[in-house]
Amino acid sequence: GTDTQRANALLQELRTLASDWPQDTAVREQLAKGLFNAFNDADSDTQRANALLQELRTLASDWPQDTAVRERLAKGLFNAFARAGTDTQRANALLQELRTLASDWPQDTAVRERLAKGLLNAFNDADSDTQRANALLQELRTLASDWPQDTAVREQLAKGLFNAFARAGTDTQRANALLQELRTLASDWPQDTAVREPLAKGLFNAFARAGTDTQRANALLQELRTLASDWPQDTAVREPLAKGLFNAFARAGTDTQRADALLQELRTLASDWPQDTAVREQLAKGLFNAFNDADSDTQRANALLQELRTLASDWPQDTAVRERLAKGLFNAFARAGTDTQRANALLQELRTLASDCPQDTAVREPLAKGLFNAFARAGTDTQRANALLQELRTLASDWPQDTAVRERLAKGLGIAVLQAASATPRRDEEANTRLEELTDLARTHPEDQGVAQVLAVVLDRLSPPDQG
Repeated sequence: GTDTQRANALLQELRTLASDWPQDTAVREQLAKGLFNAFNDADSDTQRANALLQELRTLASDWPQDTAVRERLAKGLFNAFARAGTDTQRANALLQELRTLASDWPQDTAVRERLAKGLLNAFNDADSDTQRANALLQELRTLASDWPQDTAVREQLAKGLFNAFARAGTDTQRANALLQELRTLASDWPQDTAVREPLAKGLFNAFARAGTDTQRANALLQELRTLASDWPQDTAVREPLAKGLFNAFARAGTDTQRADALLQELRTLASDWPQDTAVREQLAKGLFNAFNDADSDTQRANALLQELRTLASDWPQDTAVRERLAKGLFNAFARAGTDTQRANALLQELRTLASDCPQDTAVREPLAKGLFNAFARAGTDTQRANALLQELRTLASDWPQDTAVRERLAKGLGIAVLQAASATPRRDEEANTRLEELTDLARTHPEDQGVAQVLAVVLDRLSPPDQG
């Protein structure tokens, strides 16, 4: 733990024991583990960390056949490399040590794995240095080719290929070649989930980049479908497919038949894998978008909103689904127009949802917007308007850190001030009370520009016109 003095004393005992019994591999292994752990704990104490790593080097040099010591040295070299940060010279030297260690002991999988991880990290860090990045990726290819059975090396190569693909940007030829490499790697090792996941991500990214090239986008989405069908248990494949289906649905535009078919695929996928939150989220987004697009088709809009209600009811802990339901209820409320009974019922649903999940800001904001809109629509029904404004006050008081709620309250108070000041006869006392409340809100939250802006507009409206 944090008792450094005790830790150092115990490590020294291990050193002494290993020195007294140099042939004892079990003691030597514990010393190597102790040196490695102490090196990791040294953290920002560079001098101590370097000294401990040097001890590991010496121990490995004195006992070159000891795999347990060699493994701790390889891990230490990798961790030191990972910590090197912007010290490129040190990072390069440590990576070179890993290369040498792996070259000296080519059969040692533990050393090889650390080298592969080091090469991937160095590749990622190379960033805009394309020549260096390409050379490091080529090293990973060679290492994976030399040791085709090594899953740890293959995983790093797959990650490197995906990262290179993601960086390729507008260089379509390079991106396509790297994606093809991923396809080949996944085809050669179909059981390897660590390869399959980068391929699925690559296919989705390529689909997203396809833009208006519908033929290419459809082909890539079909590849994702096939991959998910071949490996139905693989959540890492299923998630990109769900995202792809949603994106394709969102792109369908006025092609209602295609949009409906894609939404139905999402429904089926979510039904087949009800526990998969990533799929459920895409379905919720699809239902919400379809509800918005339904527009004047009230029957379709109501059915889609009901699906969202059911989904949220079946998975009450799912915040992503709940957020889409809250937005859907607000949008339905906003569309209700003069149908007061429907508007009131939808606003009540929002109240209930916010009451059931009081911590959920994504629900609280639509409720605040709904209360404000209802207040603004209340017109001459002063009793209703006052009750709705009081609800906004309570909501803002209960959640003083919520800027979205506070700004709706400020807007409501602003309208109340102007309505009272322009009434016939003028309700000056009411206007002054509301203005004082708005001023206090702005004073209490000086950082909130939204509240300050409402106050400024109200004061400007109340100011007498310039006498020119």
